[in-house]
Amino acid sequence: ASLETLAELLDDDSLAEAPEQTGPFVDVLLVNELLPCLAAGLSRFARPASRAEETAGAAVHHTLDTLESLLSARPPLAAQLAGHNEFWAFCLERLAQPDFDTNKLFCSEILSIIMSAAASNCEMAFCSGAEAGPA
Repeated sequence: ASLETLAELLDDDSLAEAPEQTGPFVDVLLVNELLPCLAAGLSRFARPASRAEETAGAAVHHTLDTLESLLSARPPLAAQLAGHNEFWAFCLERLAQPDFDTNKLFCSEILSIIMSAAASNCEMAFCSGAEAGPA
């Protein structure tokens, strides 16, 4: 529920409607390590024994939604997110799975945003040692 609330608070529309109010909120979240927390959370949600599959899927969706909103509002954050191996490992593992789901599409969209933000992000991704696990 907290991830859903965070995703709603940081929705693209919310951030665009009142940047003078949401800007300081986003600053506080970032100073308090929101990006590493969200990146680490993805790997925990991906463990099948940790939660029911539907709940885990929703948690992943809200986490990815929050990350996408932050990247839209603050493009320089792409470089920070590109440096998180846990994030890369999660996305690459998700993309390697043969079945399609909306979170797989979401992962590809976020990776596209990060890669298109700067060439150095591509280099970080391939130098980070992140590998897709077995499908």
